Amino acid sequence: MSNVNINASCVGCGNAGRLLFVQYGTVNGDINESDPFGGMRYDALQSQLTRRLGSVQMGASYTYSRAMDMADNSTLNGLTFAYPAYWARNWAAAGYDRTHNFEFWGVYPLPFGKGQKMLQHGAGAWILGGWQANAVFTAASGTPFTVQASNNLLNAPGNTETANQVSPAVQIFGNFGPGQSWFNPAAYANPAQNTYGNTGRNSLRGPGYFELDGSLFSRFQSDREIEAATSGGSIRRHKLADFRQSECESFNHRNLWSGHEPGGFGQRRDERRRLSDHSSWDAAVVLDCRDAIGRADALRSSK
Repeated sequence: MSNVNINASCVGCGNAGRLLFVQYGTVNGDINESDPFGGMRYDALQSQLTRRLGSVQMGASYTYSRAMDMADNSTLNGLTFAYPAYWARNWAAAGYDRTHNFEFWGVYPLPFGKGQKMLQHGAGAWILGGWQANAVFTAASGTPFTVQASNNLLNAPGNTETANQVSPAVQIFGNFGPGQSWFNPAAYANPAQNTYGNTGRNSLRGPGYFELDGSLFSRFQSDREIEAATSGGSIRRHKLADFRQSECESFNHRNLWSGHEPGGFGQRRDERRRLSDHSSWDAAVVLDCRDAIGRADALRSSK
């Protein structure tokens, strides 16, 4: 679903050119209607490779893709070119399109403890045995965005003005923050009054994205005798305790948002930074009752 402004104006027509004002003579504001507007297309080449080396498991996947639409599937997004005569200009890369997407994952049981190569017995086996390390690495292209100019130049309420690209190519500086340009702002200029710029929707891409997440967990198993309330006999219950430590964004790397820095044309906002201070420890106790139920049934049948 997308927001479709059913009261947009034509270029240079001001409020007097709004669709419903022309028809009724009194309606001046935007009126957004939530509709399944236009179509979309997704094409992709997907590949995956998995490998097991002894107890180590690993895999990689890569997707080369292209997502096209006229408006992103969100009620928060409206049409860039909302007047019906300009609807065709909305067809462009989707706001969530990422051309390249690569992921690598690995699972590594540490070689300590019973049945492993090292420290098979004693306190070392009990402390270090059963641990497993996991990691997931993600790298992806940046999402596209629209290079805008002042809507006052367009004089078409309900529509979005785009900039004129005056350079053959747009240089990407890669900087972020106030006073720092992500792309070269001199590559663009304001269009003439009452005209659209020569750039379209989502014509430039923002910063790429990468992240490394990891986790470490261990499972401890112990047996103890408990009393079965149903039979009055002694049965055995297995207790498994899981201890996990997980960490998101292990490199504490800043992933930048594709939106503009307020008041700064060509600048990127640092809104998608994720810190690694949300590491967490958690513990869980899992009871395997099958042994207990079997023994309880045996005790009941023997009486």
